[in-house]
Formats: sequence, C-alpha cells, structure tokens
Amino acid sequence: MPRKKKLFWVFISHASQDNSLADTLKKLVTKAVPSLQRRVFVSSDGKSIPDYVKWEAAVTSAHQESSVVIALMTPNSVFRPWVIYEAGGANFQRRKPLFVVRANGLAADSLPGPLRPWQSIELSSLEDVKTLCQSVAKLLRKNFQWDRGICRIAEQVVLFASKQAGDWALVNTSLTSEVMHDSPFNLLNLLDLDSPFSAKKDICVVGQNLHTLVTNREFKCRIFKWLKNGTSTQRRFALVTCNPRQTAVVKAWQELHQSKLFIRHLNESVRTFKLWQREAQKKCRKGKLLFKPMDDFPLNITFVDPEEDSGFLVLTAVSVSGATGDRPHFIVGKHQQRHVFYYYWLPILQHLQRDPLWRL
Repeated sequence: MPRKKKLFWVFISHASQDNSLADTLKKLVTKAVPSLQRRVFVSSDGKSIPDYVKWEAAVTSAHQESSVVIALMTPNSVFRPWVIYEAGGANFQRRKPLFVVRANGLAADSLPGPLRPWQSIELSSLEDVKTLCQSVAKLLRKNFQWDRGICRIAEQVVLFASKQAGDWALVNTSLTSEVMHDSPFNLLNLLDLDSPFSAKKDICVVGQNLHTLVTNREFKCRIFKWLKNGTSTQRRFALVTCNPRQTAVVKAWQELHQSKLFIRHLNESVRTFKLWQREAQKKCRKGKLLFKPMDDFPLNITFVDPEEDSGFLVLTAVSVSGATGDRPHFIVGKHQQRHVFYYYWLPILQHLQRDPLWRL
C-alpha cells in the first residue's frame, strides 16, 4: 500500500487564549520555511481542523504525524493539561523533537517540572525567534529564508510575546479541587492513617461553625483514632469556630449564609466540641484536642502539619448556598508558597498559643 501523505509537519501546542500569538507564529514559520505552507497545525486557526472532524481526533492525528512539536508556554498555557499532555507526547518519541517556547513573561523556572530541562526559547527575543525557525528548517531538511517581510512578521511575534502582566516569575501554582467531596485533601482523607496525605502531627480546622463535623459521626471517630495513633510526639487537633458571644459577627455570617439555622448550628457545634475536648483529655494519651473560638476570620481553612516544612493548608471557598462538600478548595504548600501560607497561619497560631493545650 502506498504510504499516506503527511498533512502536517509541525504541531504548535497552545492554550486557546493564546490563539493570536499561535497564529502569528504559524504564519512566521510557514514564511521562513516555505515548504511548510499548509503543513503547520494550530487547532484554533479555523483551518487545521475541518468542520466535520471531531476536535480530539483531529488533534491526536495531527500530533502523531507531525515531525516537530512546538509547545507555546505562557501564563495561560502553563496550567492547561492538554498543552502539557501534547508536549509530553513529543518527549516520548525520540524522532519527534520538542521546542519549548516561552512568552508573556513566563520565566524558565515557572515551567512545569518535566519541561524545565529543555533549553527553552524566549519569543520576546527576535534573535531567538529566528533561531527557532532555522532549527525547524534544519531538522526537517527544508530551505530557510529570512527577508524584510519575514522579519516584520517575526517582530509581530516578539510584540505579542512581550506583553505581560506583573512579574510571572513570582507566581507559584496551587493545587485545586473543584469538589471537596472527591478531593484527596478533604478532612476524612487527611485523618486516614493509610492515606499518603495523612497529617503526621498537627491539624487545625478553622470555620464559621464547622457543623458538618458534628452531623457526621465518622469525623469524631477519625479524629480520635488519629489522635490515639501518635508515635514519637503527641498529636494536636485544633477546632476554631466563630465566638458565639460576638453577636455582630455571628449575625453577619448568618446573613451571608442566608440560613436561619446558622446560630443554632454554631451553638450546637460549640457544645459538642467542648465535650470532645473533655473526652479527648481522658482517652487520648498520645494526642490533644483543643477547641478555641475566635472573634473573627474570613475563610474556611484546614492547616496540615503547619509547623513542618512539608505543611500545607486547604482553603475552602465560602459559599452563600449549597452543601459544604460541594465547594471548591485550594491547596497552598508551606514550602512552595511560604508568604501565602504564613499570611493565613500566623494569626491562627497566635490565637492557639494563648491556650496551654496547644503548647505541649
């Protein structure tokens, strides 16, 4: 059977928000390497994917047959699973060179871990842009040309790539879970002794009334089991709610949640957590449970091993309506995002240290 003719030689991977830059880069490559005319795949250009072909099938087919992959990494694409997936697909094929190109202020240190070893190309540099085109032509054994008209297109690429907002090198990524119920970072998993995310020493749960912990009996069982299984050092579990005596604050939270039951739930939680604290003092020799209401705080946060370098916090969005478990949440690592972590942790730590139970 005759070999099927290639439709595409070069595959440009990009986020949809970067379509203008990707289209201009495609225009440049096809001008600088004339034999690549209509042979460069860009999913957003309106031409590479026919109307009658499914998007995923077209992308997969183009990637498989392309000889070169260009991964366009920007503040938009660095978080896009498809872009990382497409770049990785090239890496695992020896005969498919991968070019990692950066734009819009994305620093080399901010690239996803697997892409950092590449000698990435900065598209805001005219010299680097020309080198990219030369390298593609050389790898494909095609003719390369560079004249005033092509240089003007290259300058457009540089202009697009030079636009940036702030210092992207200072930005670190956070893990995000859309639904707390299904997250490996929900509290039941953090208390699971067999979970890789299980807390080793300290947990501090901060919330408006934490009534979810009262209504689900499994929480108390997991908390006490976790406290009793301490090893070399005593474990600490802290609960922080609104102070029910702060009437104005409590009423404000009730208004926000649009629930007439908020104050009743808060009082029920306070009574329950006081009982838990007394029970833990009798039953948990290897751990301490502390309940300490706080006058005011803005968020629901769970701190995991905050005194350890491996500590992190789970920040849960405050919802006006809907079940707690359906809220999204964000994970901030102490090591990766130190300033953000301490911004939230230090006020809580100062509050907890006023109680002798926290100072073991």
